[in-house]
Amino acid sequence: MGCGKIATRGHLPALKKLELEGLLELVAVADISERAARRAAKAFNVPDYHARPEDVAARGDVDAVCICTPTPTHAGLALLFARSGKHVLVERPLCMTFEEAREIERAVREAGVKICVVQNYRYLRAPRAARALVRAGRLGRVLSMLGVLLRPFPVRWTRSLWLYEDGGVIYDNGPHLVDMVLWLKGIREPEGVRAVHATGGDLIGPAGFVNHAQALIEFKDGTSASVGFSWLVGMEEFLIHAYGTGGSLIIDVLNDVLVEEHGYLSPFDLFRRYREAFKHLLSSLLTGRNPYDKPMQVYPALITDFVKAVEGSGRMPVSLGEAMATVLVLDEVRRQLAGRRAGEV
Repeated sequence: MGCGKIATRGHLPALKKLELEGLLELVAVADISERAARRAAKAFNVPDYHARPEDVAARGDVDAVCICTPTPTHAGLALLFARSGKHVLVERPLCMTFEEAREIERAVREAGVKICVVQNYRYLRAPRAARALVRAGRLGRVLSMLGVLLRPFPVRWTRSLWLYEDGGVIYDNGPHLVDMVLWLKGIREPEGVRAVHATGGDLIGPAGFVNHAQALIEFKDGTSASVGFSWLVGMEEFLIHAYGTGGSLIIDVLNDVLVEEHGYLSPFDLFRRYREAFKHLLSSLLTGRNPYDKPMQVYPALITDFVKAVEGSGRMPVSLGEAMATVLVLDEVRRQLAGRRAGEV
């Protein structure tokens, strides 16, 4: 459902690959723009297309639906498909508000279907290695984390204006960063988050949308994480630092590089970080792949895991509880920034 960039670059190539491998059958595509749906069906050799989500929900031969539409539509579509007995794989985030998340939770439980949110950065090598280190206790007790996801305005990705409504950057950069931090921390339910304190807003106003935000997340066990996401910086960076009683680590997510630190950060550690980044770049170039397109390249693995979980032979890549915890944080950031008056102290 949805035939924009994320569908044509991520989902549809992966679905066709898995169809050729016999894992699934791709029976239709859909978009409220009939032209976009028809074009995608032709480009990916899909037998049918629709312009109404209700037509997809009514099909008896559809077991699962990928939702690749703008964030404000996620909740309504997830509810529609879940209530029609379809399993759902939805792009991040699950929805806009925590109230919507609770409604989706009730709907999937009552319908007996499964739902998963796409968090493709979890499938990169460095984040997976970092989580393994944390779970193995290599850092001791993780006391705090610091994460940033900084990007210019997303005009390279889409010309659509929906990103600039309401939450703005909160729902663009925020889902990736918040999910990564909660995943590393091992938060599997919303109850693991105690409080959120947010600052930021429209810092180039009056633009009318949030373009810069920072938040302190307090966890139930007394530890915390600081996250920042912005469209206003002249660079692109996705970094997470985790600090524990026995050491720390740095994840350079965009370069898929992990540096583990014990004692102090030496020039050799910095050299190792940039050496790994160069190896990542060189390896990609030698294999003819875009070195910064890895998040798109992991969709076959992610969708395979989703299908196995639906069939009962595997675990969901992202649990509903994890997705709801991310929405809880994002929604609280949005609420706090929406309620802040200029000059408030």
